[in-house]
Amino acid sequence: MIQNSTNEEKENNNNHEPKIEMRRIRLVLGSFGLLLPVLLFVGNGNRLMPSMSHFYYTPSAVFLIGMVMSLGVVLIAYKGYKKTDKEWFSDHAITSTAGISAIVLVLFPAYSINVCSEVSFHGYPADNYLFGSMSDKFVNTIHFFSSALFVILLGVMSFFKFPKSKKNVWIYRTCGILIGLSVLGIGVLETVESLRKYFPNYVFWLETVAVCSFAIAWLVKSKPIQTFLSLFK
Repeated sequence: MIQNSTNEEKENNNNHEPKIEMRRIRLVLGSFGLLLPVLLFVGNGNRLMPSMSHFYYTPSAVFLIGMVMSLGVVLIAYKGYKKTDKEWFSDHAITSTAGISAIVLVLFPAYSINVCSEVSFHGYPADNYLFGSMSDKFVNTIHFFSSALFVILLGVMSFFKFPKSKKNVWIYRTCGILIGLSVLGIGVLETVESLRKYFPNYVFWLETVAVCSFAIAWLVKSKPIQTFLSLFK
C-alpha cells in the first residue's frame, strides 16, 4: 500500500512539472510581447519609426534583436500539447516554425531607405548594418515573409490551439482575430498607397496590435498569478 501510494505521488509530480514549465514559458513569451513595443519606443528617445523592424537602425536595436531572438528560442523550446488525430500540425511544429521565423527576421533585417540618418556600426561603410544592407531588396523580401509567417502562426496558435482547453475561449479567439486583422490591414495599406497618408506609422501600430494580442493570449494561457508565485516555491 505504501509503495503504491509513493509511486502514484511520483507519477502525479511528473505530470505536474511539465504543465508548470509550459506555463512559465507562456508567461515569458507574453511578458516579452507586451514589453517589446514599449521598450522600442522608449529606447529610441520616445520617437516612433515606420515599423518595429526599423528600430533595428536605432538605439533600440538592442531590445529588438535581444527580445525577438529570445522569443524565437523560447518558441522553439515550447513543446505544447501532443497532436490529436483531428489536427494537421502539433503545437510544437507551429511554435518551432514561428520561432525560426523570428530568428530569420532579425538575421535578415528590413531595408531602411530614407528612414534613418545614422545607420551603421563604428567602422562599417555607411550602407551596411550588421547582417544586411539598408537597400538590399532580397534581404528585405526574406525579412517580409519571415515577419508575416511569424505573426500569422502566432495568430493560428491563439485562434485554433489555445481554445482547446475550453476556458477563456473568447479571449483566445479575439486575440487571434485581431492578429489576422492586423496582418490584413498592413497588406491593404501596403497595396493602396492613397490610404497611407491617413495612417502614419501604420505598420508599427498594426504590428503593436498583433504583438500585444499574441502577448495577452499567452499571458492568459499561462495563469500568470499562479505561475509567478510558483517561481518562488
